[in-house]
Amino acid sequence: MINDYSKSENNKLEISSMSKYRILAVDDDPNTLEIIELTLSETYEIVPVYDSFFVISLINDIEPDMIILDIMMPKMSGYQLLDAIKAIPKFTETSVMFLTAKSNTSDVKYGYKLGAVTYITKPFNPERLLKNIDSFFKYTPTPQYNKKFNFEILKTHLEKAGLKKLKKKIPPTEIIDKKMDGLIDFQLLIVSFTFSISIIFSLCPL
Repeated sequence: MINDYSKSENNKLEISSMSKYRILAVDDDPNTLEIIELTLSETYEIVPVYDSFFVISLINDIEPDMIILDIMMPKMSGYQLLDAIKAIPKFTETSVMFLTAKSNTSDVKYGYKLGAVTYITKPFNPERLLKNIDSFFKYTPTPQYNKKFNFEILKTHLEKAGLKKLKKKIPPTEIIDKKMDGLIDFQLLIVSFTFSISIIFSLCPL
C-alpha cells in the first residue's frame, strides 16, 4: 500500500481530475507493456505492472476503470488474478480484457466465461487494441469516481514501491501484428519506430 503518500503539502487528499479513464495493464513481458503504454497513453491513464503478484495489494490504490491481463504469467496467472480481483467487492464490476498468446477456441471461451469483456490474442495490432477500448467505453459507459491518488503521484510512488517496468533489449517482433486489413498501419509504424529508438539509446548511452 502507498497510503503514506496520499496527502499533498496542504494535508489534503490528491483527487484525480477524472479527465481520463484509468487502465491497469498486467503482463510479465515489458515489451508488451511498452507497446500498450505507447498506444493508449494519449487517451487513457495507463498503469503498467509486470508482476501480477503485487496487483492485489496495490489495486485499491490504483483504482482502475479497466484491466488488461495477460494469462501466462509466473507467480499468479491471469485466470487466478481475475478471480482474486473479482473477489474484492469494489472491483466486482470492473471490466477486464485478456491480451494473451493463448489463442485456442477453448481458451477464448474460457476467458469470456470468467467474465472478460474482450479477448485479444497476440500478436496483436495496437490500433485495433485502441479501437476496442474506445468502443467499449463509448457503448458501455463506465461511471468514474474520485480516486485517492492523482495519476502523477500514483506513478511516482508505484515506482518507489519497486514496480517500475523492466525493459528488454530486443524488439517486440512477436508481439505486434504488423498487418491490419491488408493495409500498412502507419500508427503502428510510428509506435514501432519510437520503441526501436528507445532501445538504441538504452544500448548506446552517451
